[in-house]
Amino acid sequence: MYGRHMAAALLVLLLAAGPAPAAKNWSFNDPHDEPLRYEEDEPWQEQQLKELPPFPADDGLMEVPFEHPGARFRFFIDPASLSIGEDGVVRYTLVLESARTGNRNVMYEGMRCATREYKTIAYGTRGDKFRPLTRPRWLSIDSGRSNWYRRDLWEFFLCQAQNKTEQLRKQAILDSIRYYQEGEQSFSQ
Repeated sequence: MYGRHMAAALLVLLLAAGPAPAAKNWSFNDPHDEPLRYEEDEPWQEQQLKELPPFPADDGLMEVPFEHPGARFRFFIDPASLSIGEDGVVRYTLVLESARTGNRNVMYEGMRCATREYKTIAYGTRGDKFRPLTRPRWLSIDSGRSNWYRRDLWEFFLCQAQNKTEQLRKQAILDSIRYYQEGEQSFSQ
């Protein structure tokens, strides 16, 4: 008896709900009334550089305040070369100066914040000019001992302000370098 009452109640509910939607448009190829609204993102495409920035002047460099015990180099960014491309790549000139001898390595690089990759685009020559690499390629920013400064640039300086306009991002990057307070962030060793 209990089963009959359940079946009757279910029948009443189905009849009260009204007629089923028309199934005339249904097929195995298109079983949904509404088309799917999912759209794939365009594949990422790197912005082509028109020219390299000018070679950095000593008086315009900003030292990056890395807390890395035993670092053999001091690190500088050239604010004049800092840019954020339409492709989302942060491009900058990086200067590594030997703490012992004062010798320098100068590189113009790009960093893809979204994928945690970098690419050296050009390197400095003795004549204070950039020489582009013939086949630069994107490399992963791993946690190896020789790449710690790129990892810290990615984590603490260059990729923190991703949701801002280009100008605000550039200013946020420069401010994070300029106004870094020791102890506010703990850099990985």
